[in-house]
Amino acid sequence: MSGSTRDSSALELLLWSTVGRVEALAARKYEAHAASLLTTEKQAFLKTLDSLVTRAEVVDQSALGAPLSTVLSRASASSEASTLLVQGFVLELLGLTLYQRMAVSEALSAGARQLAKAGCAACETVLAEGRERISATWPDGEALYSAFKSEAEPVLSGLDDLGEAVDDEFGESLGLTFGDLIGDFAAELLDRGLDMDMPRRKLVVFLTSCLMSV
Repeated sequence: MSGSTRDSSALELLLWSTVGRVEALAARKYEAHAASLLTTEKQAFLKTLDSLVTRAEVVDQSALGAPLSTVLSRASASSEASTLLVQGFVLELLGLTLYQRMAVSEALSAGARQLAKAGCAACETVLAEGRERISATWPDGEALYSAFKSEAEPVLSGLDDLGEAVDDEFGESLGLTFGDLIGDFAAELLDRGLDMDMPRRKLVVFLTSCLMSV
């Protein structure tokens, strides 16, 4: 079943069940390696998300199941560096980009749009706290870039596999296309990376090589 054949409630169930997988991994890693990233806003958002009726099998039975599992496997390294740079930076920023689009989608219910707005606020607080932790851990831009490249490359390179599935499930029904999502995400990732003094040329080349086929 593709997004074009799902009713609105089934579409939202799939969407929040997918988001829940990513957020659950982040919460586990924050608890283990970076407790300060579990901000008050993030905890409130997770509590609301947990109260929704989400089902793992809905994701597994969709086009998103296999590629999402691959990305999450690549993002599951149990270390402070991975937690700060993958969950606390890359995936929080990707989540923010997604929630921003969900918050204005007329195809979603008012409740879903409101929850997406809460997701935006939560991601922003985690990104702000994460930036402080990242800058304290890697005060030198070159050292930060080296760590970022090492930790983030497997995840960023794997995002392409989600493209067709996202378009199939959410493109026609929500107007949410993977190309648009990744375009916004990549631009913001570049801006925030440069703001943390990563070397511009190296970062541009790296992001292009990871995302050029997306």
